[in-house]
Amino acid sequence: MAARHEIKGLDTLRFVAAAVVAFGHGASFPVAAQLGRTTALARPMAGLDGISFNGLAAVLVFFVISGFCIHYAPATGAPFNPLAFWTRRILRISGPLVVAVALAWRLGPVEAGALAAVTWSVFCELIYYALYPLLRVGFRRFGLGRLILASSLLSAAIVAVGWGVPYYWGFGIGLTWLVALPGWLLGCWLAERVAAARLAPSVPGGVWTWRCVVWIYSAATMAIFFHAPVRFSFPVLLFAFQFLACGWIWAEIDHFEQRGVSRVLEWCGRWSYSLYLVHNIAIAETPIAPSAVLSSWLLRLAVIIGGSLAFYAVVEAPSHWIARQASRKVAAMLAARTAQASAQPAE
Repeated sequence: MAARHEIKGLDTLRFVAAAVVAFGHGASFPVAAQLGRTTALARPMAGLDGISFNGLAAVLVFFVISGFCIHYAPATGAPFNPLAFWTRRILRISGPLVVAVALAWRLGPVEAGALAAVTWSVFCELIYYALYPLLRVGFRRFGLGRLILASSLLSAAIVAVGWGVPYYWGFGIGLTWLVALPGWLLGCWLAERVAAARLAPSVPGGVWTWRCVVWIYSAATMAIFFHAPVRFSFPVLLFAFQFLACGWIWAEIDHFEQRGVSRVLEWCGRWSYSLYLVHNIAIAETPIAPSAVLSSWLLRLAVIIGGSLAFYAVVEAPSHWIARQASRKVAAMLAARTAQASAQPAE
């Protein structure tokens, strides 16, 4: 396979997804609070703002990116050690999670509830990490395409049986990870395509066509969920979106490979996990005052950004360092044991 040591733009996509989640939860400018809904101009503007940021669609994007990042190095032929992998990934994600949960519970039940609105996806990620070594066996034995098909059929069956469950987390963590598994496996599939240097051919309109289609689809699902006379759940509405998101990320990778990336957005992507964990706590702490909408929104935005950066510096970045060091020590220990076993003479 073709070795590619760096995939440009993934941090940018992480930041965009995290920002969409934050905006969907209340970080975007409160158009309705500022303009009201009484004038002919205010109503469509408030309505557009209400459907523009689909946080659940952004989480599915996270899952595709996560599957890609986890599987890309092994797909290029890099050595894989399950114990070292578990050590690095679980420490990296669970350290900030534990601190965020402790912080939210210390602040109060409102903040704890706000954090719970995002942690369901983190628990799904932990399950995917735990199962990844086993999934690799399945990739080799059955083929990744067949596993994606099987997981899609299982996901569709769960969603069909639980047709009235409006949100992903309503299935409980025991089933939610299965409902969202196709998107994560699609990320693994994309990693293999990119590792083999089989990038997507140009599509009509280029990457902006994909961006517009993805946004229109996500906005349409928001409009249907909240305003359609017939009620459809987000797991139903977004089932096809994960496949569309895979194509969009593929187009973005090709675009960034040719055009380069924004250093600012790539830097922002480094603390996107902190933004994901912290933003809803910050929103709960900074209500919008009806008498001072602009100033209270600016304060909210400052608390979200400042809190996320502080959390990254104090919690997430050290967790990354600890995870790397621990993983290297585990890998070195296992390598030493293997070398020792190989050096022993056969009886």
